[in-house]
Amino acid sequence: MNLKLIDQNGAEVGQVEMPASLTIGFKQDLVYRALNWHLASLRQGNHSTLTRTEVRGGGKKPWKQKGTGRARAGSIRSPLWRGGGVIFGPKPRDHSFALPVKMRKHALASVIAERAREGKIMVLQGLALDSAKTKEMAKVLVKLKIAGVKNLIVAQPVEESVRKAARNLSSTRLVSPGELNIHDLLNCENLVLTREALIKLGENLK
Repeated sequence: MNLKLIDQNGAEVGQVEMPASLTIGFKQDLVYRALNWHLASLRQGNHSTLTRTEVRGGGKKPWKQKGTGRARAGSIRSPLWRGGGVIFGPKPRDHSFALPVKMRKHALASVIAERAREGKIMVLQGLALDSAKTKEMAKVLVKLKIAGVKNLIVAQPVEESVRKAARNLSSTRLVSPGELNIHDLLNCENLVLTREALIKLGENLK
C-alpha cells in the first residue's frame, strides 16, 4: 500500500510505502480489549465508602435488648439505619489488568491500517515551525484542510516549537511514536504522521 507524501502546504511531493507491519486486517475484538486495558490503567481507583466500623459514633447501644417492643439494635451506625455504614461499598483498588505487549501492538497496527484503508491518514515530509506560536500551527492545519476537527499528529522527533504551538489547540493532539495509544487513535478524525514517525511505528509495531 502506497500513501501520498505531502509537505506542510498540502502539496503532494511523492509517495511513501506503508510498512508491512501496518497493513494487517482490522481486529475488532483485539482493539476492544486493548481499549479496555488502556482505560482501566487510567482509573485512579480512589473511590471509597465507610463501613459500620469506620463511621463516627454508634458505640452505645440505642436501647436495651428486650422489653421495648422495638426491633433489637446494637448501633446507630448499622447499615440498616440512615447515616450508617455501607455494605460491600467500593474501596480503593487497582483497576488495571495485564495484556500481552504483542496484543497491544497488533491492536495499534490494526487501527492504523484501518485508518489507511479509510483514507484518513496523511504523511508529511516533515513538520517544523519558525516560532512556537499557536497561530503558526493553526495555519498548517488550514493548509492541510483538516482544521476544526479532531486530529492526531505523530511526529518523530517532536520539536519543542511544534509541541508548544500545538498544545493550545483543543482539537489537535501531538505525540511521538512512543506516546501513541489506542484511545487517541480511535478518538481522532484524521491521523497525521511524519515520514520518520511512520517508519518508526512500522519498526515498533512488528
